[in-house]
Amino acid sequence: MAASISRNTASELGLLSSREKSAGVTPRYAGAECELGEHIAAFARDGRGAYLSGPVGAGKTHALMAAARLLVRSGVKCRVTTFSALLDREQASFPSNGGDGYSWVAEACRKPVLLLDELGEGKPTEWAVSQLYRIVDSRYQDGLPLLCASNLTLPQLGRRLSVGGETTGARIVSRLYEMCVQLSVDGGDRRISTARENARETG
Repeated sequence: MAASISRNTASELGLLSSREKSAGVTPRYAGAECELGEHIAAFARDGRGAYLSGPVGAGKTHALMAAARLLVRSGVKCRVTTFSALLDREQASFPSNGGDGYSWVAEACRKPVLLLDELGEGKPTEWAVSQLYRIVDSRYQDGLPLLCASNLTLPQLGRRLSVGGETTGARIVSRLYEMCVQLSVDGGDRRISTARENARETG
C-alpha cells in the first residue's frame, strides 16, 4: 500500500496545536495528511493495531504522524514516538541519571493508542528488547491498539530481536501478528524524490 503523501510547502504548514505537540507530533509533520494515515487511525479507533513495513523514505513515519493528528483531533489520547527516543527518555528519567523517576515506558503501556516508529533500529540489547516486550505484552493483555512501523517485516524483526538466542523476540512478534494488520508500504525514497523535484523547480 502506498502512503500517498500530500506535498506541503512551508506556508501551508499550520502550527502544531498544543494537543498534537503533547502527543509527540513534530513540527515537520504539522500538516501531515495521507490516505494510509486515515486507514490506520480508523483501525485504532476500532481497537485494532497496524504494522507498517517498507523501505526507508516510503512514507511510514508520515502515515503515523498523520494518524496521530487525526486521533488527537477526534479526542483520542495517543503518543507517537520512535522506539529509540522512548528508551532515551526512559533512561534519562532514572534517578541514577538525575531524572525524576517517571517511567515513559509505563506511560507507553497504558496510553489509549500508541504509535511506535522505527522498530528494530539501533542495537537490540537485552534491556531494549525486554522493554519492547513489556510494552507489546502489556498492550496485548489490555487490548490496547498499537500502530507501529519498521523497515523490517515481522519475520525479519523477530530475527533482529533474538539477542543471544533468547525467545523474547519471537514472543514479541507472535503478539504483533495477532494484534496488528500487516501493511506493506511500497515505493522509493520519497524524501529523495521530493528533493529532486524541488531542485528542478528552483534550477
